[in-house]
Amino acid sequence: MKKVLLFILIAGLFSSIRISAQRGGNSILLKSGTIHSQNDFPEKIKDVVPPGEIFHGYYYRMIRFNVMPTGQEQKAMEATGILFAGYIPYNTFYTAIPAGYDLSQLTAWNARTILKITDRDKLNNELRNGDVPGHARKKSGTVDLVLQYFKTIPGDVIREELLARGYEILERFDESQLFTIRVEENNWSALVSLPFVKYL
Repeated sequence: MKKVLLFILIAGLFSSIRISAQRGGNSILLKSGTIHSQNDFPEKIKDVVPPGEIFHGYYYRMIRFNVMPTGQEQKAMEATGILFAGYIPYNTFYTAIPAGYDLSQLTAWNARTILKITDRDKLNNELRNGDVPGHARKKSGTVDLVLQYFKTIPGDVIREELLARGYEILERFDESQLFTIRVEENNWSALVSLPFVKYL
């Protein structure tokens, strides 16, 4: 009896999540603000991916679906080669897409649109307005920033990339895909254009 009740509760939870997602209309709720999506997936998949956006064989995009895909459907999509890298309300996922992947495969799962992750999408409110918070200035001429990377990339790979670019690593939290790094204050904005950066 307890197992039956537990199953009903879990089923109800997932049902409520899907209903809530469907009520989101065409909105995508990023930390940096709300995006209103269009139903233009067939047109968007024609966009050419610049070589500079490909990192270790993948490029990163937001994909929004008209209906929230089930866990089984997500596994089926991953079997085609893409990787899910985090959920965004509503019906939207960060995805890692293999270079040369045929995006038309995703029409079978009712994809609504695919969006490039812009520099603006990656920045918190202060940095987006060009304001570096005072607490980030702990050493003259530098700022300490928290960088989040996509969970599909190993932390050691990100570490090597940051060190190769001359950034000083202060802290690392693999569980939440975070690095605290020290950068030159007049050059921090270069971070946001790196393809492996999810949020800054």
